[in-house]
Amino acid sequence: MLVQYTAKIFAHNIFRLVRGFKNPPLPRKQYHFRVANAQAAQDMTGFEFNAMAPVGLKDGTAIPLLVSHLITELPDPMVCLGGGDVDLKYATTPRG
Repeated sequence: MLVQYTAKIFAHNIFRLVRGFKNPPLPRKQYHFRVANAQAAQDMTGFEFNAMAPVGLKDGTAIPLLVSHLITELPDPMVCLGGGDVDLKYATTPRG
């Protein structure tokens, strides 16, 4: 989930959104949202802590990235993300 640094994440809204992707939706008990610990995230992505990037994962697997509508409504919606190294950032716009 991509949100502004000062924004709050409302997990129930994310749950409703993701559950709506499946038609018909799976039962509520089928969904388990968790924040991955640093080691699990590194194993999945190949990126170390404080260097996570939403693109260029080690095995080419795509992880869905939800972008907050508040970011897309900014007058100049520039987004800076982790670039795969602690000292590297990736800048883009939510529209590509």
